[in-house]
Amino acid sequence: MQYLFNKAISAIPPSASMAINERAKAMRAAGKHVITLAAGEPDFDTPDRARNAGIRAISEGHTHYTESRGIRPLRESVAQMLWEDRGIACSAENILMAPGGKYAIYETVRTLINPGEGQEVMILNPGWVSYAPIVSAAGGVPVGVELDFEENYHITREALEKAVSPRTRLLIINYPNNPTGCVLSLEEAGYIADFAVEHDLLILSDEVYSTIVYDGAESISPCPLPVRRIV
Repeated sequence: MQYLFNKAISAIPPSASMAINERAKAMRAAGKHVITLAAGEPDFDTPDRARNAGIRAISEGHTHYTESRGIRPLRESVAQMLWEDRGIACSAENILMAPGGKYAIYETVRTLINPGEGQEVMILNPGWVSYAPIVSAAGGVPVGVELDFEENYHITREALEKAVSPRTRLLIINYPNNPTGCVLSLEEAGYIADFAVEHDLLILSDEVYSTIVYDGAESISPCPLPVRRIV
């Protein structure tokens, strides 16, 4: 029997980072010394504190369905962390837990755009290799915002304006950035906020690396800025 799969999903290429990571594992298995920077994974195991907490929760019977948005104490802790670390004011009701960052991004994009309407999602380039496939899987059209190496990948209004159109619905940003390591400045955050307001766009701010900064650097989040259209 020949199976007919979803055409949009079938057209999405495999993850480039995972393909390289799997190749590296195969080379290690063959006895070769390989250092791979493909997967965003630390070189240490999950700390004992987290592992023991997971084991204890299972032993205590915390193995049943939770609230659909995630257990309240966890969401309250996340809301408190966002306020203390990022200056983002929200409550547990504004928090939605997900089984991993990639799925959270897909869920967000899938919720905010309508498949079949040609809605576009702007993505800063260079950027994480999974953003464009996620947009395609959600039924949207990924559009690259090309940033210049010679300008240290600095965000400009000109670069943003070149990529926007009447079909643009969403802008995805990621700071600290994968793969460049750039952090977002207050000036750039202002460009993004003003741009989103003027074009009536939503922003998806992926800040998964927000605590991985060095040499006194600080990555600004656009979320605390006084712009009501930012999510």
